[in-house]
Amino acid sequence: MKNRYIISIAVIIVAPMLCIMVFATQISSAIRFILPVTLLTIMILSYCAYYIFNYDSSYGVSKRSYYKKHKKKGSSTAGRSTDLNMALLELPLNHIIINKFAKNTLEIEHMVIGPSGIFLIDSSNIRGKIEVTGYSMLLDGKRGVESVTKEIKKKSQSLKPDFKTFNEDKHLIKPVLCFTHAMVDNSEDDTCDGVIITSIEDIIGIISESRLILEKPEITSIHAYLAKNSTYASCRNIRS
Repeated sequence: MKNRYIISIAVIIVAPMLCIMVFATQISSAIRFILPVTLLTIMILSYCAYYIFNYDSSYGVSKRSYYKKHKKKGSSTAGRSTDLNMALLELPLNHIIINKFAKNTLEIEHMVIGPSGIFLIDSSNIRGKIEVTGYSMLLDGKRGVESVTKEIKKKSQSLKPDFKTFNEDKHLIKPVLCFTHAMVDNSEDDTCDGVIITSIEDIIGIISESRLILEKPEITSIHAYLAKNSTYASCRNIRS
């Protein structure tokens, strides 16, 4: 789009001025000097305007650059989970990471058990800019995407009785929805209807910087309980 924009400027403005320079032999040498400078100034200002209108201060890059950098091949759940797997491996070694958790008919892409609690993480491949505003979310400035949080919230409520015996803190279980292909602006609020909204880039900070709830014995006990009463594809255990 940027190339087409510059070419259009050249055709509409630059070409006529070049014709004037070539065919108008009577113009003064001063004007012949001013015209090229004017053309160059117009092209520079046009490029700056294009960049400014496509810049998002929340991410420090242009929207085009962000999408190009984070564009993934395909949009399958398997592809999204791989990206999230790699990100979660950056967590400190006192966190247990469970992938493809399943219990009865309930399935969760990722579960993280650490000092800050139990994080139930599902992902979404919605594209665009997500803005979190408490009980609502905006996609590219429009409402109507809040429903994507309902499923992971329902899963967290289903699992609460399983963990109540280990720790009664009401914030023990934290449902998380991670947008893998979107720009997420959660500067005002990082939750929507009780669900943490984040991106792959911010998920480590969300998990590791939350309030401490669990001690190491509690973490290992929860893991032992899950090993007996559920299934999962893989797990990174606590390492000393």
